[in-house]
Amino acid sequence: MDKPYVSAANHKIEPGHDHWINLNHTPEPRLGPIGAPVILLQLNPSYSRHELNGRLSTARRDRDLESVRDDEHSHLGVTEHDEWWNPRLRQLISDVGEKQLAAGLCSIEFFPYRSRAFSHGCLRLPSQEYTFSIVRAGIRRGAIFIITRNYRLWISAVPELHGQLNKTVYVLNNPRSSYLTDTNLPRNVYPQLVAAISRVGGLDSERE
Repeated sequence: MDKPYVSAANHKIEPGHDHWINLNHTPEPRLGPIGAPVILLQLNPSYSRHELNGRLSTARRDRDLESVRDDEHSHLGVTEHDEWWNPRLRQLISDVGEKQLAAGLCSIEFFPYRSRAFSHGCLRLPSQEYTFSIVRAGIRRGAIFIITRNYRLWISAVPELHGQLNKTVYVLNNPRSSYLTDTNLPRNVYPQLVAAISRVGGLDSERE
């Protein structure tokens, strides 16, 4: 479905170039359950140079595929102790626990295919309607959104986000830092994340 668009975008770009779209990896439109109370909006996943030809681990490739196919799958970035996700989610893991965070967090990529650098904002793929529909559904049910990068690009695709800015949609204080910490979020937003994630599965009542 997306292949003709991606092939055209990759035309005359050398494999391994920062802007080359790497199809050797499983697409990652989202991680985590689509009904999570907290949703991160990002640009696109990257990859390590030593994994130019795809995941080195067959087991991890299988888990990547399973995660994409299962809309209720726990967030792999948390459960796999991913080297990119782990430091960015460290404070939340400390405050709510790994299992709770994996069940209460969904991250959505604007562009589902991997590249070393993002340069695909003008490219629209048929499969993106899937992720944009998850965002719209999240807005309707009152999920908390954190836009980690490029607010303007996201509202160009899902204009409804703009109407919820600073209500249920927030932007990180430092767009160059994607760490989900109390200091990198607008005032009083971090406690909202903790409370929302803690309610998943009745954790609040278990603590009482």
